[in-house]
Amino acid sequence: MVPRLITSMTQSWKARYPPEDSLPYPRSARIGQPLWKNLWIDLGKLNAPCPSDLLRVGGTVLRMTDPSGSVDPLSSFETIASLRRSSLRVDPDRAISDELIDRLIAVSATAPNHRRTFPWRFRIITGEGRAELGEALALDLIETGQPEAKIEKARSKYLRAPVLIAVASIAGEDPTMTAENRDAVAAAIQTLLLGATAADLASYWSTGAAMTSVRLREFCGFDETDTIVGLLYLGWPIGDPPPIDRPAPESLRIGTSTQTP
Repeated sequence: MVPRLITSMTQSWKARYPPEDSLPYPRSARIGQPLWKNLWIDLGKLNAPCPSDLLRVGGTVLRMTDPSGSVDPLSSFETIASLRRSSLRVDPDRAISDELIDRLIAVSATAPNHRRTFPWRFRIITGEGRAELGEALALDLIETGQPEAKIEKARSKYLRAPVLIAVASIAGEDPTMTAENRDAVAAAIQTLLLGATAADLASYWSTGAAMTSVRLREFCGFDETDTIVGLLYLGWPIGDPPPIDRPAPESLRIGTSTQTP
């Protein structure tokens, strides 16, 4: 029988604001709003599935169930992961609540990180902060003699989504730990993007020359030793991205199979 998607849970959670030295928590700051704040969110346990016939994927975490009531969480995750796409087809004027952004950052900080360094740093850029970011990066292009069209594009490109999140990784005690920290932050970003997909948001992970910009680093208040890993665009979708044909991942089994005949 064909399984059906149903909404499965509500989350009870509370936010508290610990002292600056009370780690671990996802260190984040809002740019373009009056206050910067650090937030640690304690997510509650999942409740039992709700009796519902809604056939949707966004707005909440989903579980795959069949008529017998059995639950297959992996199918739910596969659905969300397969729906995650890079897209800037968003409404730039429709706001995203602070609560939702904070939840996404909190869940992203569940990513694995060696030696529990909790290396992620988040900067939430909204409102006028987006235009200020564009002006800062336009100065980089002016100094290098870039064409006027490219400069104007830099001034407006960050207005394409209502929320941008700059994400950086802290340096480690040695090059190996620094590399591991960056890997952990990349995992955190993917977790955040999957959470955004579950919440019906479109997302786009941007990299490129801006990641090494001193002005971007200063604008966000990152340390000189931090590595900027990406600028994330988030917004409510106004269209679907074009289809993509993903090749099967290369995989090779080494050793004796653990399957029983």
